Amino acid sequence: MKTGISEKQIDELIEEGFFDKERNIVEIIEKFDTMGYTINRRQKPRIAQLLTQTCRKGKLERRRLPKSKWKIAGGRFVYKKKGKR
Repeated sequence: MKTGISEKQIDELIEEGFFDKERNIVEIIEKFDTMGYTINRRQKPRIAQLLTQTCRKGKLERRRLPKSKWKIAGGRFVYKKKGKR
C-alpha cells in the first residue's frame, strides 16, 4: 500500500494529460487511488498544498469555484495544466 504523495506524482499526472481538463480535489484523490495510493481525509490538506505549490511553479493553474459548488467539488478550487484551454 502506497501512501506518500509527492510533487513527482503530480508531475506524472500532468505529463500523462490528466490535468488537460479541470480537475477537482475529489477527482485527483480518486486518480491516486487507482494508482495504488491510499489517501485518507487527514492527507487531503497535503494534496491541496502540493497542488498549490505546483501552481506557484507555473505547471498548473487553479480557478476558484463559487461557494455553492465547494461541497460537490470537495474544495474551493479546480486545477488544470497551465496554458490548456
